Amino acid sequence: MNNSEELIQGTLFEEHYLIRELGSIAHDPVIALTELVANAWDAGAKNVKITIPEEKNDLLTVSDDGEGMSANDFKERWMKLRYNRLKHQGNFVVLKSGERRAAFGKNGVGRHGLLCFNDEYIVETSKQSLKSIFKITTNLGDPMSILEETQGGGGADGTLLKVSVIRNLPNPEKIRDILASKFLHDPQFVIMVNGLTTSINQLPGLISEETIIVEEYKIKLTATVIDTQKSGKSSIYQGIVFWQNNRLIGEPSWSLNGDIIIDGRSRFAKRYTFVFQSDDLTDCIAEDWTGFKVTDKAKTVFREVSAFVKRKYAEISKDIIEETLQDVKNEFKAEFSSLSRHQKISLDESIHAALTLDPTAKQESIEFAVKAVMNICQSNSGASLLKKISELTDENIDNLNSILEKWNLRDAMTVLDEIDRRISIIEAIRRVSHMKSTDELHTLHPLILEARWVFGPEFESSEYISNRQIKTAAKIIFEKDAKSFEFDNPKNRCDIICLENKSVSVLGTEAVDPDTEIACIDKILIIELKKGGSQVGRDERNQAVGYCEDFLKCSTFSKKPAAVYSFLVGESIDKNLETKQKIGDFGHLNVITFGQLIDTANRRMFKLREYLHARYSIDDAELFQQPDVAEILNSQKK
Repeated sequence: MNNSEELIQGTLFEEHYLIRELGSIAHDPVIALTELVANAWDAGAKNVKITIPEEKNDLLTVSDDGEGMSANDFKERWMKLRYNRLKHQGNFVVLKSGERRAAFGKNGVGRHGLLCFNDEYIVETSKQSLKSIFKITTNLGDPMSILEETQGGGGADGTLLKVSVIRNLPNPEKIRDILASKFLHDPQFVIMVNGLTTSINQLPGLISEETIIVEEYKIKLTATVIDTQKSGKSSIYQGIVFWQNNRLIGEPSWSLNGDIIIDGRSRFAKRYTFVFQSDDLTDCIAEDWTGFKVTDKAKTVFREVSAFVKRKYAEISKDIIEETLQDVKNEFKAEFSSLSRHQKISLDESIHAALTLDPTAKQESIEFAVKAVMNICQSNSGASLLKKISELTDENIDNLNSILEKWNLRDAMTVLDEIDRRISIIEAIRRVSHMKSTDELHTLHPLILEARWVFGPEFESSEYISNRQIKTAAKIIFEKDAKSFEFDNPKNRCDIICLENKSVSVLGTEAVDPDTEIACIDKILIIELKKGGSQVGRDERNQAVGYCEDFLKCSTFSKKPAAVYSFLVGESIDKNLETKQKIGDFGHLNVITFGQLIDTANRRMFKLREYLHARYSIDDAELFQQPDVAEILNSQKK
């Protein structure tokens, strides 16, 4: 169209077009007022005051001490449908004090919250001592129009919104609690409703308030856990929040120093907020308060906070597990409906157990576990076995008959299952041991603990355990040398100790001292795994020798162990390294590669892996869904 052509017709709007487009903002006073408070946040306000009338037709007001708007700002921002704040003003708000905060505004609809209460409202806004007053209406044909405009002198910067409530009258107490919950992450952002505000320890969603002492640096943290659903539908920010002297450090997040503590997509992460308040973190904070400096002190604080969050998750998850269970069943609705009644009951029990395994489980991990359980349920139907029997050749049937003449079917299945279990585990170890990306703590080490028989027949016994004496000794021996030390869920299974570049498990057998008739440690087995792709050198070997000596002489044992067997395992070994060493009279150190471990396992299994090549030449995803392997990788999280 050139300049000489005239416009024939512009866009027409149906009556109350904007209100219909706004959805819940125009009908839910909680959402409407939340959006208006978020607008004040984006304007750099530190204080928001809301007055809610007792009856309809009276005035509701929202005022803030933000930067305010000039008349031009108002017309360019407020009057533009779907105003793109990020495009025109950026991702951050710069306060008068120079501080920065992340902006909420994205969709350009929050300012329309007043339409929840009336089709007309008034905006009074002051910026740099100039006040502008606008009366807005949606009743003149356009989505919204300026009905009246007044300019004049003004006081402090900020904005005041006024609306006569003819519909959706809010409840002040409910609004106060919900807004406090939604914006609790920043203590310097104060919201008052009818002259009152709700402090963090007055929120209806308060789960607990505890004190944490970081002994090494004499740091005191007050940890507050909030369930935002008990006071509102959700919080604008969830995660871990730090306050120093009642000032926000950085932004809420489920990540600490790059380590994800809770999967942000999980139901738990979207519901709970953890606030850690202190007056002792000053020298840990970045100069611009956007986060923490990378220091040993900060890392120590993060470890304490991480442990607290995981412990609380374990406690709280018991209350929300049924909700999560239902979500998982809905996700696999079609598959679930195809199961028999008995299988559905078994699957319910299995999923319930899987959901309690790991406080940091990601959504895909839960789905992986459920699919594995589903496959087991379906395979247990017997259809697969019947199909294979129907396909047996005459020769194979004769072989089967000869076995069954000596063993009953239960005996044969027991032996075959154990053989299959062992080969599957070794095959899984072979697949992941050479990869530098392998998580030896949660993947490789649990598999090797289930394959202790590889290190010698004496270690196969179920008598190998981890008890309090061993745990105490390990804590003393390993903690003194480690920059990073943590027992991984010691209460529920064999301890795996997390060190900086490796993981270690310590187990032993118990015996009864004939002189005292008191139980004591007999033999100790130490399995030390280097990370995938690592080479074992003299330093690593010498450190392993030191560990062996320390256990032989540790004063925490009621009686010195009869023997200590230590295995140091890596991807490769320095060619000049002695791989076997006797330590004193009762210590034995063996340095081996993952390749040696796998070859030894195959020999101990009579090279059956070679004869059954087709069965185990499956892709990684299928292998790790095998019941035995999946069981180990899941049970290590218990």
